[in-house]
Amino acid sequence: MPGSFLTIEGGEGVGKSTLMKALEVPLREMCPGREVIFTREPGGTPFADEVRGLFRRLPGGEKLNPGVEALLVNAARKDHVDQVIRPALERGAVVVCDRFADSTRVYQGHLGGVDRSVLESLLSFATGQLQPDLTLLLDLPAETMRDRVGQRDQDQDRYDGGDLNMYQAMRTGYLNLADEFAVRFAVVEASASPDEVLKACLSHCHRILKKGHKE
Repeated sequence: MPGSFLTIEGGEGVGKSTLMKALEVPLREMCPGREVIFTREPGGTPFADEVRGLFRRLPGGEKLNPGVEALLVNAARKDHVDQVIRPALERGAVVVCDRFADSTRVYQGHLGGVDRSVLESLLSFATGQLQPDLTLLLDLPAETMRDRVGQRDQDQDRYDGGDLNMYQAMRTGYLNLADEFAVRFAVVEASASPDEVLKACLSHCHRILKKGHKE
């Protein structure tokens, strides 16, 4: 059986980490006899985890420009795809990834202003043209994203401290991608209760996984 590649996307504060944890047991129950792997980007390998750390631990508070961010995150992504994701898919596993190429399109592209054609070239190289079978987009109004981020206890990164316009641009970027890649995107209303969000996401996952093959 070929593998299945599922990604979870969305702006800041939409509940991706909460969803990833909630999916672990029911998704494994949905896929008896299949390996189910949960991973994230940037991250998933020792090198990629180091790149993730750079976004929060730059010396002297230095900030990277979006072009440098795009190069770094795609270097991490290539290592992640080559070392973890593609081998797992070739084994027939179900791989669930918190963020993937669409995050680069939104953060470094729509928000950062890096030319889309440049990003697509980087993404093609980094992923080997690997595309998710399903992308779950957790969608929230910009005001809700901003308010949720403001309530976080942990250290915030540069995308956490933006104004309302930034969160609105973030949401617009993702919704534009959902229109562009409508076949693989499923937009989920993230302002619903955690149980309702999980139920909706599991329904979309079941629709993809029951096919047993990539479209």
